[in-house]
Amino acid sequence: MKSSIALLFLIFTLTAYNQGVEVKKNLDGSETVKVNTADGSATATTKGDETTYKDDKGNEVNTKINADGSTTSTGKTADGTTFSTSTSGDVDLTPYGLKEYPGAESVFGSQSESGGKKAVQVAFNTTDSADKVIAFYAPMIKSDKTESKSTGASVLGGTTDKGAKVAIIVTTAGEKNSVSVTASLD
Repeated sequence: MKSSIALLFLIFTLTAYNQGVEVKKNLDGSETVKVNTADGSATATTKGDETTYKDDKGNEVNTKINADGSTTSTGKTADGTTFSTSTSGDVDLTPYGLKEYPGAESVFGSQSESGGKKAVQVAFNTTDSADKVIAFYAPMIKSDKTESKSTGASVLGGTTDKGAKVAIIVTTAGEKNSVSVTASLD
């Protein structure tokens, strides 16, 4: 649905600028939108909850909206670099040397991999104080540890024993604190 809205916006914008847009219903029930510009062309083919985006330069992305509302995308760039991403509430932090915060209310989670590099981002809410959240994660940071506090935010960064570069940001928002955990491995 989100990709359909973005696609409609793209079609509207390009049509408003007199660019070539072709919309075609395919026999298999899918719909293909092709956009032609002075720089080349791109197509988006959607069938159900899956969309494939391709351009004439060799880039391709396949996106699927899963039954649980999460998304999974895989693709390849024109130079042959492959990548994959997924979004969901459930992301495994253990390969990065981190643990899931106990009792947290999950808001967002995503994982990506490209060129041998992996990254993860998790966002959650908790009624625990920022100091308690930072104290939970601090022992997992084994080197390059940095901590800072400002009005309404606390930040912890560094490297875990698994070699992951980590940043944890706690933002105070009323009765709950919003927490963002980002980690990457080369």
